[in-house]
Amino acid sequence: MLSQALRDIHRCERLANYRIHDPRPSADGPQQLRQIVAERIFDTADFFSPLGPDTYRREANASFPAGPLQMILDGILYLSENEGVLFQIFFSRHISHFGCIKAAVEEQLLQKSGITITRHMAIILCPDYRRQYRLDLASQFSVRDMTPEVNRIRTPANTATNWLVAPRVPDASLAPRCFLPSPCPYQKNCFGQTQVGAIFDLHGLPETDKRRRFLQGKRTLIQMPSEGLSSTQKRQIDWQGDDYYHNDAALQTYFKHLEYPLTFLDFEAVQSPIALYQNTKAFQLTPFLFSAHIHDTSTAEPRHETYISPPGQDPHYAFGQALLKRIPQSGSILVYDPGYEKIALNFLATRYPSLAADLHAVISRMIDLSEPFRKQWVYHKNMQGRSAFKYILPAMVKDLDYTDLLIDNGEQAATTYAMLVNYRQHKGHHHPDSQRYLQNLTDYCARDTWGLYQVFYALQALHTHKGQ
Repeated sequence: MLSQALRDIHRCERLANYRIHDPRPSADGPQQLRQIVAERIFDTADFFSPLGPDTYRREANASFPAGPLQMILDGILYLSENEGVLFQIFFSRHISHFGCIKAAVEEQLLQKSGITITRHMAIILCPDYRRQYRLDLASQFSVRDMTPEVNRIRTPANTATNWLVAPRVPDASLAPRCFLPSPCPYQKNCFGQTQVGAIFDLHGLPETDKRRRFLQGKRTLIQMPSEGLSSTQKRQIDWQGDDYYHNDAALQTYFKHLEYPLTFLDFEAVQSPIALYQNTKAFQLTPFLFSAHIHDTSTAEPRHETYISPPGQDPHYAFGQALLKRIPQSGSILVYDPGYEKIALNFLATRYPSLAADLHAVISRMIDLSEPFRKQWVYHKNMQGRSAFKYILPAMVKDLDYTDLLIDNGEQAATTYAMLVNYRQHKGHHHPDSQRYLQNLTDYCARDTWGLYQVFYALQALHTHKGQ
């Protein structure tokens, strides 16, 4: 995908080269979401009538070769056979610097195909729009000329275009780009192993300080002076062995508040740039899927409950009703960082007073499973100073991760489901691969709660072993 390659070139050309040739399968829901949104917008003629006569031809998702990739335009309006206006869709109210680079690169590549671009137009989001019964895309989006912004960034666009036409792989060297804004997933390809213990792993240190110290030659945690560091930062620097640090007194207090049955719960929520349901806005988080692994007693095998809303139906009421029906009415509910889950249930309680008392009771039983890791009551070097569950799971439970799943993160889950709903609303029928995508989504959410269950008992085993 051209946009991803351009982002990778901006970060590291080597990363872009790996991504272009990456044979691993992945769910293509996010890219399909952008394409179905572009199609929905381009089917709304009111956006384009001010730009020319009614005889022009417009096309969403037009495809052209772009070096080793296939370039898919958000949209193009042909003023003649070899002349057109290029459109970029922005899922925000602002035109981004990256979007301007993408537009300039697309213009240069289209020129190689014999098409001259005369203007660049931005379709931007109006975030205050709230959908009524019928969707009004002309009110949710507006059109703006972005040609001046594109003209100002020709130099970085030329560099990116040249790389796409003739990809090259620079020498691998450890740099801030390997870690910021997040650790590069291809570190093993460059260095043979993930660079655990780098200064960028230090929890709570501003990124500007990390960059400065890195450039001064302080590249690993053990090179960091201890002056001015917090106790958790000092522990992270000092704890470089293969064993676990754990605060047994804090864990004992934490476990004391738990009651069986234990329910390990996770939600997935849809995020769509187009408002999908009545009385919702763009990117409004709406839960559509939950998974619960339930441990009724300390000796019983856990059982699994799940629910996913059919694409096209407003999931709000059915989700709340299914949740109340399928999880136990007593016991502790363990959720990893339950901020969103609480917001979602409070919203449902406000919207459906008949469910309010039961939903508030669910909220009152929630226990945050991230607390022991966020407060560093438990620490292992493989957590890399982070408390996000994708770091905690492999550090606490061997041979359990997300690498075998086509959908392996929450953002991908949200956009995949948004694609299915947008497709259903626009086409009038379900996506041909709808069942496969729904199964992928269910598998991902189930892995989350099975991982919660496994992490909890690994945590409990650490506490029990220390107490013996």
